[in-house]
Amino acid sequence: MSQKLEQFMSSVLDILYENHKTERALGYVLELLADFAPADMAYLIVVSGDGKRIETVFERTKTCVCTGLTQLEGKPWKPIQAAGEQEPGFVTEVNSFPPAMKSIFIQSGVSSVLQCSVGRQGELTGYMGICDFGREGEPWKENPSMYSAMTYMSRALSVFFYKSRQDVWLMEDQKRLEGSLLQSGLNEDTANVILDQISTGVVVFKMPSYDKLLPVYGNLGQYRMLRVERTAVNSSVPNEEEAKLESRYFADAFAGVHPEDMERVRSAYKARYAERQLKSSGVLKRGTMM
Repeated sequence: MSQKLEQFMSSVLDILYENHKTERALGYVLELLADFAPADMAYLIVVSGDGKRIETVFERTKTCVCTGLTQLEGKPWKPIQAAGEQEPGFVTEVNSFPPAMKSIFIQSGVSSVLQCSVGRQGELTGYMGICDFGREGEPWKENPSMYSAMTYMSRALSVFFYKSRQDVWLMEDQKRLEGSLLQSGLNEDTANVILDQISTGVVVFKMPSYDKLLPVYGNLGQYRMLRVERTAVNSSVPNEEEAKLESRYFADAFAGVHPEDMERVRSAYKARYAERQLKSSGVLKRGTMM
């Protein structure tokens, strides 16, 4: 692997990891891809969950020319038949694209193109490609590094989109749950009463930052396991001197971690917090974790 390709892969990963705003992250990685090729333009076509419609098109150009692929947004779509059996399938001929896309490429003067699919476990997310305007030949067709770079970026984007869509689905589920609770008249106090009937220990947390893990409620099952009396009211302990263990825990849940494990646990929480993999619960209150 060349140093240039290795640096490209590392940069793609850093951008997708550090930028949680989809449009900004995709803009950066497309610029990176166009520079790596090099190519006049890089683009990304995102299809709907059922693969039958184009949701969004992102274009990043190094010239004043754009293809106009954004015209396809909202339009019906059929999967592109790519050459080869291995994912991601590559397309290298303008004539191989569907009529609408082919027409846009020809009208904008695209002379060469390299495109691959983006997807995960057989589920198509979209297509990513690079193209040149008016340049003779096919500069990337026989370039193994270009195929490696796009294959890596395709896989990284497939995970990025999967996580983004999971976040949307989780938020939708949360809103539905909250709506159900409002309709049924179930408030936080009622939910806590229900949780107290569960024999398993349940603790609800808030995590305002990666180094702050604050309990807001612990059910009776949790206190029975700890063999301590529950004195906490409204996320605070009235008498810290009489309930030292409980007060320390409510001040910072990391206080319950053994000192030898502290660095490992905090690092794990920090990483997951940055990746937004700490699931939130809509049963009690938005922004809490159970």
